[in-house]
Amino acid sequence: TQKNSISLQTGVAHCFFDKTPLINTYFFDKTSSSTDRLLYNSIGISFEHKLTAKSNFSISYDYYNEIYLSVFKTFQTNAVFQRNTNTLKFAYHQFYPLGSHFSFKYGGGINYRLGQESVVVGYHQFGILNAYEINLESRFQSDFGLSLSGGIEYQPTPWLKLFSNFNILGITYIYDKEAIQRLQDVYNYKKYPSRFDFSCQMGLGFCF
Repeated sequence: TQKNSISLQTGVAHCFFDKTPLINTYFFDKTSSSTDRLLYNSIGISFEHKLTAKSNFSISYDYYNEIYLSVFKTFQTNAVFQRNTNTLKFAYHQFYPLGSHFSFKYGGGINYRLGQESVVVGYHQFGILNAYEINLESRFQSDFGLSLSGGIEYQPTPWLKLFSNFNILGITYIYDKEAIQRLQDVYNYKKYPSRFDFSCQMGLGFCF
């Protein structure tokens, strides 16, 4: 019986509860497809080890990089313009069988997130030209948090599995408090930052 697996996953959608789009479909070039960056702006890899027939332990790494071009197109201020994050997660899961090949997987864990967020605080026009430069303030992330997850896993063969799940990550410790205080005091961005990341992932794994 295979006790280990390595999985590749992609985040189809992310909700940070700060009015940023779930999926980036805003482009300057109208010839760009709305599915550009749909899958590869959020990717990850994980290793799982079975503890019992109905439980396992996992270590996963997820990379997320997104630019919200709709912010610039509508000249919004006090809005997140870009996110670039690396998340390391340690988690424990349990399984509830739904038949011979399907199971419901649920669990929780701890997370460490390293990255950067950029917030639009204003715009600068180049003289008489109809061109603008974005003024950004950045916050560096070296944050810790907790997560919960739940989803469906399908294993058609002993060596292959397919899965989809929902994850909610909550940040409990924020590193760059000075940048947050500056955004709140100087630019009156009182609702920053969002401490939550709700995502939908799907992927496949190889068991051994």
